[in-house]
Amino acid sequence: MKMKFLCVDIDGEITPICESDYVNDDGINLLSNLLTDDGGVELSDSSEWLNEGVRIAEQVSDKMVSAADWDRETWGAEIAPDGVKVYSLYDENYCQEFSLADFIIILKSWVKFINSELNIDSTYEVVA
Repeated sequence: MKMKFLCVDIDGEITPICESDYVNDDGINLLSNLLTDDGGVELSDSSEWLNEGVRIAEQVSDKMVSAADWDRETWGAEIAPDGVKVYSLYDENYCQEFSLADFIIILKSWVKFINSELNIDSTYEVVA
């Protein structure tokens, strides 16, 4: 799976977004939706929530906990050793699955990207 992080101008504000080559039948990568779920605050203010996601995923990976849920306003993730199910909080059947290792790589990369000096030319690609 390849993810590309970039910034776009939305109403005069630089907004980080995700693109991916791994999409569901609707052509959507639900992990991108989870990562950009801002919970009603600016994405730049989401670092604490995103870091919590990294911590939870690593705890599952390290077998400190058997499984965990991590969610925001619209999207959630069921994190387990055998994979991560990203789903809509409005329709749990609208979901997409990812390996735990890929999820951690992409989540850490997204945190690094949004904490960088973002501008309209900012881009980052990660392959997981």
